[in-house]
Amino acid sequence: MQALSSQDVAGVLATFNGALSQSLDVRKPAEEVLAALEERTGFCSCLLEIIATGDNDHSARWLAATQLKNCMGRHWRSRPGQGGISPEEKTHLRSKLSALIPQDDNQIAVQVALIYAKVARNDYPREWPSLFHDLLANLDTSGQSSVSSTLTVRRVYLILHHIIKELSSKRLFADQKSFSEISNLLFEHIWSRWCADSQALLAGVPAGLETPQQPGQPQPLLVTFERWMLLLKIMRRLIMFGHVSDAKSLQPVQAVSVCTPVMAQVLQQLLALRPRPHEAAPQPQQPSRRQLLSMLDRGILKLLKTHSQILDTHPWSFHASGALLTLLALTCDAAMAPPPSAGGAGGSTPSTSATTSPAERQLIASMSFVKAVLDCDAYKGKTSGGRQADPSNEQDAPVAALAAQAQASLAGFWGRERLTGLCTSLTEHLMLTQRDLEEWSVCPEGFFHACDDSAWAERSNLCAETLMLTLLTQHKVLLCPVVVHLLTAVSAECPTGATVGTMPGPRVCGLPAALLRKEAVYHAVSAAAYELHDYIDWGQWLRSSLLPELSDATPVMRPLRRRVAALVGDWVARVENVDRPALYRALVGCMSEADACLQLTAVSTLRSLVDDWNFSDEQFAEWVGPTMQLLVHMLKAADELDSQTASFNLMNLVIERMGDHIRPFVTPILQLMPQLWADAEGAPLVRIQVLLAMCRLVHTLGPESPACYALVLPPTSTSIDVSNPESLSLMEDGLALLLILLRNAPDAERGAPLLSLAPLLASAMAASTEHIRFGVAVLTSMVLLGGAPFMQAHGASVASVFTAFFGNVNERGMLLLFPAMELVLGAVPSVAPSVLQPALTRLLGLLMAGRESEVVTSNAMTVFARLLLISPAAFTQLLSDAAASGVSPPGAPPGAAASPEALLSALLDAWTDGFDSLASTRARKLCAVAMCRLLALPSPALLDALEPLLVCITGVWSELEGGADDGAAPSYGLEYSWSVGDDGGLEVVVVAASDEAEGECMRRRALSESDPVGHTAVSAALREGLSAAQAAHGQALHTRLAAMDGSIAAQVQAATSAPPPKVPTM
Repeated sequence: MQALSSQDVAGVLATFNGALSQSLDVRKPAEEVLAALEERTGFCSCLLEIIATGDNDHSARWLAATQLKNCMGRHWRSRPGQGGISPEEKTHLRSKLSALIPQDDNQIAVQVALIYAKVARNDYPREWPSLFHDLLANLDTSGQSSVSSTLTVRRVYLILHHIIKELSSKRLFADQKSFSEISNLLFEHIWSRWCADSQALLAGVPAGLETPQQPGQPQPLLVTFERWMLLLKIMRRLIMFGHVSDAKSLQPVQAVSVCTPVMAQVLQQLLALRPRPHEAAPQPQQPSRRQLLSMLDRGILKLLKTHSQILDTHPWSFHASGALLTLLALTCDAAMAPPPSAGGAGGSTPSTSATTSPAERQLIASMSFVKAVLDCDAYKGKTSGGRQADPSNEQDAPVAALAAQAQASLAGFWGRERLTGLCTSLTEHLMLTQRDLEEWSVCPEGFFHACDDSAWAERSNLCAETLMLTLLTQHKVLLCPVVVHLLTAVSAECPTGATVGTMPGPRVCGLPAALLRKEAVYHAVSAAAYELHDYIDWGQWLRSSLLPELSDATPVMRPLRRRVAALVGDWVARVENVDRPALYRALVGCMSEADACLQLTAVSTLRSLVDDWNFSDEQFAEWVGPTMQLLVHMLKAADELDSQTASFNLMNLVIERMGDHIRPFVTPILQLMPQLWADAEGAPLVRIQVLLAMCRLVHTLGPESPACYALVLPPTSTSIDVSNPESLSLMEDGLALLLILLRNAPDAERGAPLLSLAPLLASAMAASTEHIRFGVAVLTSMVLLGGAPFMQAHGASVASVFTAFFGNVNERGMLLLFPAMELVLGAVPSVAPSVLQPALTRLLGLLMAGRESEVVTSNAMTVFARLLLISPAAFTQLLSDAAASGVSPPGAPPGAAASPEALLSALLDAWTDGFDSLASTRARKLCAVAMCRLLALPSPALLDALEPLLVCITGVWSELEGGADDGAAPSYGLEYSWSVGDDGGLEVVVVAASDEAEGECMRRRALSESDPVGHTAVSAALREGLSAAQAAHGQALHTRLAAMDGSIAAQVQAATSAPPPKVPTM
């Protein structure tokens, strides 16, 4: 393929312009041309020339930069001739990259930085050892500043940031060692430049805020801020990834000791420059001032987060630097300050219900730093492996000594006054803000999920909750009484039963501040339920305050009702049985409200109560109907998947825990399911929940389940229909539902609609082996239910399943198929042998090929044993058909015709060789009885295998009958039970319960009682077999028996002369 040259740049540029066309007829061919050009040598060089030429169209340059980045990511490491870039072109590209640095456009500049990063990841240090020297050489060291030099400096540090970010992500030891060398190389330059920019900012920000620049004027302070942020990001990665964590090495990191005190001082000074919320900004506010305040907020937040990350990586050096207590005091003061106003601070852009104000983000970062210090494992005296250091252990002694110093420092810092003050202040941060209330009013459902615990680092009140819980855990004795005192105070300020709507004092969104303070303290008590267990008289508080507040339907009480409902869920272990009916009544009342947030909170708490160990179904019986009706109403109204999942989870739990009390409501609930199913079209995750609920309800109906077939069969068939795209997600749950329906079906006549789904089942199993466990269980339940008529109608579908899977699944899959196939043969002996003949032939061919494991081979013999018991003629016919179809024994010449006699001989060898691999006693007895029946066949191969056959038979006799003291022998008839396995999940729990369904149990019992193996003693079968062999082989049998080993002959004599055992009545 001819390489591209500089003469092709214009053509490539024209192609890019075509790719940007609005016309599909122009754009599509251009995109195809670009895809073809990508693998041609010189294409990347052409892209570089297009980017470097500033006169080219901006969009084309940006697209070329993006294409160059992607090409380098895909082809830089590939070999030439395989879509890779030649070494010569790589050298050319590296030498020309510096021409791309001074980009005016930020978007193109970012792409150029990413191009540098991708090249650096692959080529540094082996192919491009001078990378950093070449990059830093673009900085202006003359001391004369110009617009072009300023732009170049900004772009150099942007590129350096992305290179460092890329290289720090490499995890091989050699790469980490290389990055350590990079840290040593760059740290001094980056640190000195950052310090200089910090001083420039601290000197220029006050004047910039007082006299903002006019629009269109240069803003050097913002440019300095941008460079300062990039340097800070670079420095953070150099410190964190350029040195082994001192928690592991126990070696001080000099960079931490140098940087953190200065960074802490800069943070303090920047915070002092930031106008406080009460300081009014000039009106109208200039855009340059807003930009400067925004940049200042970003810098403060970045410094707070940087300190937290350095603390986590190098805790010992952070403590030794002396900055720990300084920053801890700074962040504690921020956490103890009054909550920031909803409008932000200092006239910055006000926060809305969809955004977080800069002041709140800084508060979250401050509380996160305090929490990081409290949770730091190193300061708790734990080793890097998470083990508590033992001072008496020589290896742990340094850790213990360092931890003792840190703990002493922290103990001096955390005085009683500071801890109690911080705890009290955190309850103020727990209060619902104007932003929270507005968000709740606009979208109650979204607000509920936004307040999930997983979002604690995104909302100040949830972050305060997490920090308070950490404090209470570590200082329980001191702080729990403080929380109890706060609870008493807010209860007195906003007493239960008071007319909240007319309460005096300030208000937030029309709600009294006293009510919100009470809600905040309740929030703290809810979060610290474990720690406060012994400090609160729960029963008295519940009856005197919480229940009346939970039952108060006044609109203004919604925040407190929500919090009380959540509090009850957290304190569920303390709820007494006598209080449960009143709680059920109040929670069902909350679920009937129009507020989705209140509804979902009540659902969560009700689920905790129902799932509790002390739950009584009789107490909840009267609330089952209203609860189910309200849950269905919530399912219809919910917009979020999490809301629907929560409702379905409670519905399934109530069905499970209520037992027979749920039966009157099953049919009405099932009648609502088709509509829920239809409403969830295109939402498979919701439909999964519908299927799981149907599983529960059908199993509850038991033998009466045919009455609901019209409601549940359409979703079931849709779920297992491979032509439906959603079946990829619904298949397993659909099979589980079908299995439960089959197991609960009372008889074949009423279960006929279920059996008609056999073709869909066969297609589903043919499409994938992923659901083989469920599919085989469904198949066997169909055979048990339908019997011979089912096999006559759908035998081809059943046989196709076994034929398709044999040889195409692993050992575990094969072991799932054998019991199912044996059951089919035993359940329908009149039809199954002829219907399953293709599958049996394939299985025999696999065994003769010798590629299956010994475990598979030995367990496969149970299938042939069952065939031999039900129809010896079918067994011999199978050998003849297999020989005719080309199946040959092991060791036979390729293409040579095999005789049935040779196949029987090879089969007997495999059977006897692997007999000891059968772990199941039932399988061993089945094979032993079948071997006895096999002796009657007039085949010379039996005489050749007589001795090993008798060894297997007498071994089973000795195991089951020869050692029985009372002469009784247990029965080992045909048994079938689908094993749940290790999968887990709700559908597996329900399926496991359905294993005991009345209809399925009756059919299994009848099959087991009709199985001859359960009624046949091995000794009797051996006597009959030898008698039949005598008739078939005559003197040849006596000759073989006479030549047999004496010990084996003695075992045969003992077995045949033993009195008949007492076989239990089935």
